[in-house]
Amino acid sequence: MKCKNMNFIKKIFFTKSEIKVPQWFFVTVIILACIGFINASYLTYSHYQASYDSFCPIITEGYGDCHDVTNSEYSVILGIPLAVAGIFYYLVVLVGILILLKKKKKCLLWLFSAVTFLGFVFSVVLVYLQLGILHAICPYCMLSAFLSMVVFVLDGVLILFNK
Repeated sequence: MKCKNMNFIKKIFFTKSEIKVPQWFFVTVIILACIGFINASYLTYSHYQASYDSFCPIITEGYGDCHDVTNSEYSVILGIPLAVAGIFYYLVVLVGILILLKKKKKCLLWLFSAVTFLGFVFSVVLVYLQLGILHAICPYCMLSAFLSMVVFVLDGVLILFNK
């Protein structure tokens, strides 16, 4: 008796199926990844600033701002600022989309999808921490969450396009 899950895995990773990817998809994801990389780089800079010198376009009475978010106890995991993780994420997205541009393979699309899914879920958690726990809004952090959501949605559209 054959295992259905193994057939699914073989179909995704071992068939030589090419996918169709519209040019606008590559251009859009590359632009979003570059914006995300620049944004995460600024957030990393902001994290290491010891003062309130970093620019935060939203200052609200009674609600926190960028400095409160980028310097909170939740802004670091294992001694590494989350903004650095953001830089890494957007680099992986950029490299991933460039590889997908060169080799339009279904297995690479699924791998790319896993990366964008993890980025999206992580962003949802971070937005919850901002709004629900810290009661602060960092527009740059929200921009990063928005970018990761858009990349994830576009990836989902590409998967549906290739079914």
